[in-house]
Amino acid sequence: MTRYPKQGKGRKWTIKELAAIDATWRGDTISDGHGLSGEVRVASDGAITIRFKYAYKSEGKGSWHQCGTWPVRALEAIRAEREARSLGASWRAAGCVVCPIDRHSEGCMLRDRLAH
Repeated sequence: MTRYPKQGKGRKWTIKELAAIDATWRGDTISDGHGLSGEVRVASDGAITIRFKYAYKSEGKGSWHQCGTWPVRALEAIRAEREARSLGASWRAAGCVVCPIDRHSEGCMLRDRLAH
């Protein structure tokens, strides 16, 4: 089942809303908008994590990029990863040779926003 934030479909989840997710949501997908979604996982000790991935098209095929697991990684960093992957896909589609995500150059706007 796909779930959406209280504000509605296409809106972003808040930290408070994510923290309120309980074990009954195990296996459900939460949509954070712009191709970012997460799978709710429940560990044997009851700890809840959400594994986020970004869906995009590459060379006409659907692809996924793993953006991180909340709360191990901050939600802001997960969203920045999605944004960077989105920009990288756009730049590659435009014919750029060097992927801005894999190789950062001097003055790269993505370098400081990503925590590799």
